[in-house]
Amino acid sequence: MLRAGPHGPDHILGHAHADLLAFELSSGTARVVCDTGTALYDPGPERERLRSTAAHSTVQIDGAEQIEAWDSFRVGRRGRAQVRAMRDDGPWTWVWASSDAFAWLPGRPRHDRLLAVSADAVLVLDAITGKGAHEIASRLHLAPGRYDKGTHVLALGWNATPREAPYHEHFGETLERIRLDIETTIELPWVGGWLIRCGIQESSPEVACDLRIHAGIVQLECNGGFEVSARWQLSPTDGDSGDPVELCSPDREFAT
Repeated sequence: MLRAGPHGPDHILGHAHADLLAFELSSGTARVVCDTGTALYDPGPERERLRSTAAHSTVQIDGAEQIEAWDSFRVGRRGRAQVRAMRDDGPWTWVWASSDAFAWLPGRPRHDRLLAVSADAVLVLDAITGKGAHEIASRLHLAPGRYDKGTHVLALGWNATPREAPYHEHFGETLERIRLDIETTIELPWVGGWLIRCGIQESSPEVACDLRIHAGIVQLECNGGFEVSARWQLSPTDGDSGDPVELCSPDREFAT
């Protein structure tokens, strides 16, 4: 499940969270990636944490929030997400979506996310385009018991740090689980993401991925037998669309 639309109706965003381009993942009946959940509705720091960008499996820029959440059920400034392209008739079912949640920051950064699902793997490829140096944080919230137990996660574009994080599957209940964090400060554009494989046995071969960026071309090659190419055009654009991103398969069949 991918949040690739608005936070909700503009006139009533009381339950909105900072979750644009966040996703949740299940393998069969087992939950693999899941957001923090809701433990309470009382206003205060804890309610703010539950609604924050860091509480969801998405990208955060410069420590800013996707939504201006205040009180317990109020939202001021907010971003929007939209689907750019999608396809479901090949070995990979994929959707490409973008978010302008951080366009108000200097350099007008934009977040594009490609989420591709095959029979045994999930690929998450993020591109942050814009201008200037920015602090990038990409987080992956794993369900309790999934870290190194049948789920193999490979960070793309930077190293990931595991940290303990709370999980509230039920109201008023707290469980501990592992959150993986990619954190870096870098001159844009930046590309990174995750490769997630479920149901992996201890004897399963390791999958290595090589992510290269050169002259606006991103090439991801994995020894598991697939590759993805992404390209953005560093040319002037009209309006507020930012630098366009084109995603294509190895046979150069463009998504747009």
